[in-house]
Amino acid sequence: MSDPSTFPQNQGPHISNEVGPSDDSFVVYRGTTADPLDSPAVWRIIRKDCLRPVGSQVPAVEEFRKAITDAEKPKVPKTP
Repeated sequence: MSDPSTFPQNQGPHISNEVGPSDDSFVVYRGTTADPLDSPAVWRIIRKDCLRPVGSQVPAVEEFRKAITDAEKPKVPKTP
């Protein structure tokens, strides 16, 4: 009886806690499969504000582009 949320006058909009991660996530799946979301992600970034634009760029997209560029560079064999 002492809980103020049980009274009818307190059933309007109110502040509550959000559920889920506080970081942004950017996930890339292979699009050539029948059900791409049922397959493992091929690239993922989870970081605070990685989807917040900085100027005209989005940090998560820029990181993905850099990962693609690095993956396309020829690998030089290491010699002992």
